[in-house]
Amino acid sequence: VNLTNARVVLADRVIEGSVSLRGGQIAAVDTGGLSRAPALDLEGDWLLPGLVELHTDNLEGHIKPRPKVVWPALPALIAHDAELTAAGITTVFDSLRLGDEVDDDRCFTTLRESVEEIHRAEAAGLLRSDHRIHIRLEICKPGVVEDFASFRDEPLLAMCSLMDHTPGQRQFADLQTYRTYYMGKMGFGEAEMEAYIEGRLAEHARWAEPNRKALAELLRETGVALASHDDATAEHVAEAAALGLTISEFPTTLEAAQACRRHDLRTIAGAPNLVRGKSHSGNIAAGELAHEGLLDALASDYVPASLLLGVFRLHDELGWDLSRAAAVASRTPARMAGLDDRGEIAAGQRGDLIWAEMAERCAIYFAPPAGTTLAAFGQAWFARADNRTATAAPRHYGFHATLKPPFRFAPDRNLEGLQAELRRFAEVQPAVAVGRLKVSDLSGFLALVPVAAPPALSALAAACVERFDDFRAAPSDGELAKRRAKPLTPRQEDLLRRWGYPYVFDQFRWHMTLTGRLPEAERGRWKQRLQALAAPALAEPLVISELALFRQPDTRAPFEEIDRVALRAAADAQAAGERARAGSPRSISRRLCRKGDRGMKDFAEIARELKAGTTSLGAAAPEVMSGFRTLMSASLSDGTLDRKTKELIALAIAISVRCDGCIAHHAKAVQAAGATRAEVVETIGVAMAMGGGPSTVYGVEALAAYDQFNGGEAAPTVFGRTFNLFDLFGFRVQIDVTWLFLALLVTWSLAVGFFPALYPGLGQGVYLSMAIVGMIGLAASLVLHESAHALVARAYGLPIKYITLFIFGGVAQLEREPQTAKSEFLMAIAGPAMSLALALLCYLGWIGADAGGLPAGLTGVLHYLFIINLLLGGFNMIPAFPLDGGRALRAALWGWRGDLLWATKIAATTGTLFAYFLIALGILRAVYGDIVGGVWMFLIGLFVRAAAQGSYTEVITHRLLDEVPVTRFLHEPAVSVPSQISLDDFVHDYVYDTHADFYPVVEGERLVGSIAARQLRRVPRNRWRSQRVVDVMTPLSKDTVVPPSADVAQALTVMRKSGRDHVMVAEHDRLHGVVAFSELQRYLSFKLEVEQAG
Repeated sequence: VNLTNARVVLADRVIEGSVSLRGGQIAAVDTGGLSRAPALDLEGDWLLPGLVELHTDNLEGHIKPRPKVVWPALPALIAHDAELTAAGITTVFDSLRLGDEVDDDRCFTTLRESVEEIHRAEAAGLLRSDHRIHIRLEICKPGVVEDFASFRDEPLLAMCSLMDHTPGQRQFADLQTYRTYYMGKMGFGEAEMEAYIEGRLAEHARWAEPNRKALAELLRETGVALASHDDATAEHVAEAAALGLTISEFPTTLEAAQACRRHDLRTIAGAPNLVRGKSHSGNIAAGELAHEGLLDALASDYVPASLLLGVFRLHDELGWDLSRAAAVASRTPARMAGLDDRGEIAAGQRGDLIWAEMAERCAIYFAPPAGTTLAAFGQAWFARADNRTATAAPRHYGFHATLKPPFRFAPDRNLEGLQAELRRFAEVQPAVAVGRLKVSDLSGFLALVPVAAPPALSALAAACVERFDDFRAAPSDGELAKRRAKPLTPRQEDLLRRWGYPYVFDQFRWHMTLTGRLPEAERGRWKQRLQALAAPALAEPLVISELALFRQPDTRAPFEEIDRVALRAAADAQAAGERARAGSPRSISRRLCRKGDRGMKDFAEIARELKAGTTSLGAAAPEVMSGFRTLMSASLSDGTLDRKTKELIALAIAISVRCDGCIAHHAKAVQAAGATRAEVVETIGVAMAMGGGPSTVYGVEALAAYDQFNGGEAAPTVFGRTFNLFDLFGFRVQIDVTWLFLALLVTWSLAVGFFPALYPGLGQGVYLSMAIVGMIGLAASLVLHESAHALVARAYGLPIKYITLFIFGGVAQLEREPQTAKSEFLMAIAGPAMSLALALLCYLGWIGADAGGLPAGLTGVLHYLFIINLLLGGFNMIPAFPLDGGRALRAALWGWRGDLLWATKIAATTGTLFAYFLIALGILRAVYGDIVGGVWMFLIGLFVRAAAQGSYTEVITHRLLDEVPVTRFLHEPAVSVPSQISLDDFVHDYVYDTHADFYPVVEGERLVGSIAARQLRRVPRNRWRSQRVVDVMTPLSKDTVVPPSADVAQALTVMRKSGRDHVMVAEHDRLHGVVAFSELQRYLSFKLEVEQAG
């Protein structure tokens, strides 16, 4: 095999050359082209040595893709191998554990099965990468020495590492970080987490030291590469060196990495850490190790694709030459593991090579600055639904005029250097007055061109072409063929060969493309339409005061703006006018970003300016909002601020992100901290204005907001209309309006039935008083019953939204169902236990009051509360779902069989049977004269039946949808709407044309929110021209968006929380599509039919 026209990454340099392979080895490396034929033309792309991976958990992830799910080892291995190959990894040390945090037996089985299947797959030729075994030994686990002995002579064994994941040291020196990580990973509640930590500490004390020494002795006899893991101190490194270890995997501190140099241990850092810019567990960043010269090798750890990305991150962002960067993922790890036959491109080495497409391109454009009339026209034009076909080609590149055409980087150049050079160029390049523009037909496509192009414009373009040419790679044969698809003149051919583009210098014509090529018969109509739409922009003379740097990540992606610089004259004018713009939105944003006391003073000043109307947010509200939140976040962590100030800040953040529950909580906390009405109004006003609302929020609107956010406002729940009462044990207690009916019914029945029958002769006024007190006692009993549930739930990490009293009693609203059988069982029995305890107390009080001759009214109330709490405790323990006894039954069955669906089906069946019993009994009571009691029991039966049947359907639903990717139901929205257009334009250009239910809102290519036509009801019709889409839209948040990796269950959860019938699927502010509830409903109905039929 012959490879030519490649940028070959050698051990010490990068060459433009060719490589020949013979018999699986590199036969020759040549500079320049290759005379031998045939040869594969790499068109100037990178050719790197195959990557050598020393530590990846990826195989374990394929074998155990989810908790309690074990995949067959052979298909898991083949999928893992395919992923490695796609990531450029040609030699892999599959890292497999002995000694697991939870399941040691499963760990041993996984290792044994993996070794067997690697042998089998290699013999059958099923693997493309060269697989070896790296055993990770958890030294604190009993039996790990004995388990390892059975693998000591395994031929695939090539590396071992000694690990100690004891809480409070090494990777998790911070216990709180450890708790957070493992509670999320294992689903532990707080009590389970504490027990788990105690167990791990006990294992460390008993086994760490003897196992470390015994394993080190065994390992020295094997001759494999030996590594320590997560060294945090110089002592850890010294200990590893004394045991004969030569590698330190993932040192967690600078101290440990420096000690590795002193003890001659080579370091391995995580490539995901390098790519993300930080450690997932809060330890030292790999980039810092690289900067300090303490990084020897990279390992992909848990993301195979990160290894190649990490190489280019070292090159592009840290300035390493590519040979050095590539070595940390190829040559160096190979030598660390004792492999001398791979890891570099040289004659005699294995032919393990990576062909990396040089897809990234950069270009220097003029793009109109945001907020200008020209930019507004471009956004409106390219966002229209009725011209998407005509504008498809220019939308790929963005609304711009080319100054330096797109190019790939030369081997020794990178993005950081280009940005620095662009800034130096802008410092000496004057702004250019272009004058007015017009719409013109340029040989089949429409574009904006100058009415009379000044010479300075051509000079600017020529300067850009020449100044940045050193950054440009020579065009590949494919690129040259693309440019020659349209016949070129001899002059254009010369320019193409010399400058990589045929339309520069005397062949250049400045233009901003508006359409692709149009049929001649249609150009006139499109031109007239454009002239009308662009009229405001065409009326203003254009000055090029800024240059924009655009980047295209790969050939399929659109170009995106990544940097912008002001030209000299524009920069001078900006500096001169800084004081005059002290009240501008940009100035506000800068002032808000200051930290500490100065930032808080600015916050107060801006509040007064907004209140007085002397400052307006205008078009830069999103930028101001960003600065506002920066200040808020910094201030909340400032230990010098008092509680009242911090609560005011928290309230402002809650309002700005439109979190109703947070608003209610912090409004209460602000009052408790002593804030005055004026302080709260001022905070609300600033926050609402920063969120894009008008500064006139002060006055009536702010006062109304103050009243709305305090105490008695209805809170959003699953019930119809609720009212907040008070907080108990940190839980918000509220009543649903249906409770009022129950309260009246209970009061009436006690006053005319229960008390007169048991305590005759007291008078109607006394009975009514006793009834009212009894009803209040019932409410208190229900609240305490539900509080017991809530306290246990909180102990297991289950958030409780509210405790609500409603027509059938009380309920503690869980945000999610319990994750373990134990937590559900304890939570279920806590309520009845509380009721029975209250019954006992009331019984003792009743007996004591009766014996002591206390008033009959008090005795009667205690008597009633004894009976009602006894009934509450006893009735709720009936094993019929959704009663507490039914939940306890489900938990017991779940724990016994480990099958939640089966347990729910049994508990729901008992609940349904009990419900029919109540319905029948209610009918009988009504027939025999007890109309009220019979109807009441009939209604309770209906409620229990619905809840029991619904619970089973809900569990089936989650099981059906948990692993169904949301991307299966993606569809493109009718059109996206620019954030800065007026509501009037939104209605006439979008709503009337497309009739869509909702529209994603974008700023350029960036998704910022969504808007529905019904949201226009908030704005009076006479303000549609002055209000923009950004003022009314729903901002992007976790309640409106799910990532492409989400499943359908997550999408339904977001829809339920937001109350919307759709959810956007986006990642990194890029819209992938929309999922509609109707589509999910059809799918779920079909799946439920099939599931229940089976």
